[in-house]
This record gives sequence, structure tokens and C-alpha cells, in this order.
Amino acid sequence: MDIVDKVWGRIKGWGEKLLSIGGKEILIEAVVQSIPTYAMSLFRLPKSLITDIQRLTTRFWSGSNSNSQKIHWSTWSRLCSPKRGGLRFGDLETLNRSLLAKQC
Repeated sequence: MDIVDKVWGRIKGWGEKLLSIGGKEILIEAVVQSIPTYAMSLFRLPKSLITDIQRLTTRFWSGSNSNSQKIHWSTWSRLCSPKRGGLRFGDLETLNRSLLAKQC
């Protein structure tokens, strides 16, 4: 669970700051989704690990923290859809499969 701890550390560090929606989007795309990339290129990550990372990401996106729970206005699959209707966040399970297929 070292990957989840690293993701949580990055999110927790920025969670208290006042970030705009664009700032949160950049943080998720550039930092949070890049942390497990090396491990995903070598191993197939368990679904539970991917679900934990996605759960942390959606909680950060909606503005939830350990003290308050906020409403998730959109599903993760919609956030991963292309820019037209979603935010184009990468689906980690699909990214994991594509990185492993690159080796073949």
C-alpha cells in the first residue's frame, strides 16, 4: 500500500490549500496519476488498489476531507470521459493494461 500512501501524502498536502477547479484538475492529472505509473508498467495492480486511489482522487476533487463529507456530483467514469463531457482523467485500470501491453 505504499502507492496509496504516496498519493494520500500528495493530496493531503494540497487538500487544505485553496485551489481552483483548474488547479485541482492539473494536480490530479500531473501528480496523482503519475505516481503509480512506474509500478503499473511492471505489474498488474489489484483492483482494490486502483479503487483506493480513485476513491482518494474523487474525495479530493469533490472537496471532502477527514472532517466533512461532500457530495460527489459526478461518477468516476464520467470524470474519465473525454473533455467534452468529462474531465479526461485517466482510468488507471485501462492505463495499467496499456502499459503492460507495451512490453509485449
